[in-house]
Amino acid sequence: MKNKITIILTLCGLVCSPVMASDFTKNATSYINAKVENYNYDWSRSGQHHNESPYKVEYGVSSGYHDGWVGVDFAAHAVGLLKWASDERGDNGYDFGNVQPDGKTLTNIGVAYLKTKFNLEDLGQLKAGFGTKHRFYGLFNEDPIRINMTSSRGLDINLDLGQHQIFAMVVDQYQAFNADYYLEDIQGLDGETINYVGLIGAKGKVSGVNYHLEYAKSDDFLDRVYYAIDYSVDSINTNFEVRGSNIISAGEHFTLEEPESGVLHLIARSKLSHDTSLMFVGSKIYGADMYQFHSAPNGVHRVMFQHAYLNNEVPMLEGEELIMAQLNQNFDRWLWNGFDLMTSYYVGNDATGIDGYSRSEFVFQVQQDFGKLHPVLHGLSLSYWYAHHDAAGVDDGHRSGKVDNSFFLSNDHNRRWQLHYRLML
Repeated sequence: MKNKITIILTLCGLVCSPVMASDFTKNATSYINAKVENYNYDWSRSGQHHNESPYKVEYGVSSGYHDGWVGVDFAAHAVGLLKWASDERGDNGYDFGNVQPDGKTLTNIGVAYLKTKFNLEDLGQLKAGFGTKHRFYGLFNEDPIRINMTSSRGLDINLDLGQHQIFAMVVDQYQAFNADYYLEDIQGLDGETINYVGLIGAKGKVSGVNYHLEYAKSDDFLDRVYYAIDYSVDSINTNFEVRGSNIISAGEHFTLEEPESGVLHLIARSKLSHDTSLMFVGSKIYGADMYQFHSAPNGVHRVMFQHAYLNNEVPMLEGEELIMAQLNQNFDRWLWNGFDLMTSYYVGNDATGIDGYSRSEFVFQVQQDFGKLHPVLHGLSLSYWYAHHDAAGVDDGHRSGKVDNSFFLSNDHNRRWQLHYRLML
């Protein structure tokens, strides 16, 4: 709380300075972001049913730069629950709405960020900043079931060289998973504090090939890498991508055996027409199970989220192979403007040490962008998302003393409605 108050007072002092006020307000942008969602989950294996309808209202502002080099970003939000459209879960209270167990409305600061930039003449532009904000990288991409975006506190630096970017960050606190708590210390498996997660990366384009590389290290816990390259073949309207990530080592704070693992994706995206695109993905897990326990919401593994299917919830298993097909269809020319459909299906097989293993998932989503129907509705959208996941199998003892993600969600139904309005001021 002390750190939170210090950041707020510092930013307020900068903004309120009469000399600097005009520079901050010049070229400033601001927005109001409002969401209402309904999560509806039927977990057949455990016999549980969850139905929650959270809402969020956020106001954010990004200042201009005083004297061309220093500025501030700020965003605050309120998250609450429509209790009349939500089912309480007994002793567990509410869960998916990112609210406290009693469904109490929470207000928090999601962004309080001091930023700076320098033009390096012909070399490019250097940007840096410190504070709380929403951070998403290849190895820092957590955005699972929550109505409010994850925030973290840290230091960032980015060197933009035009065709290439080099970037780095260090974070030491972040918001917990499935909660609206403000900032918490990062923890390991046994609850010990992990002092930092550091990340360095580069991305850009060379001879038509896009690349993205990252290396992340958490304080004596896990080291990970992320890589992606893609190339488009215009003659067949297809983009080919190779993407993957690896846990390459573990430190003394990691207490289980064999965390080393990796995932490789081979992806082809084809534009079949102006309205239709098709994507095929082949995935392979090697080494151990993907490390991403869900029982420790403030664990460092959540900060360095690796990869999962089913709305970022179901982990992939050692040796598993998956094939997925996804269709995206726009109906501007067939029905009305702004109506889109996405559907996908995947199957998994060959998980090591799982007797009777099988897995499949069907996902369906429709979305309406009302701004394409009338300009006055710009920023307003409505979407419906449905997934059916089915899996089976029993571990044969292979995971004894190792990382074990062999839980299965059989005949699992997931539904989500989302009404979203973003107004630029």
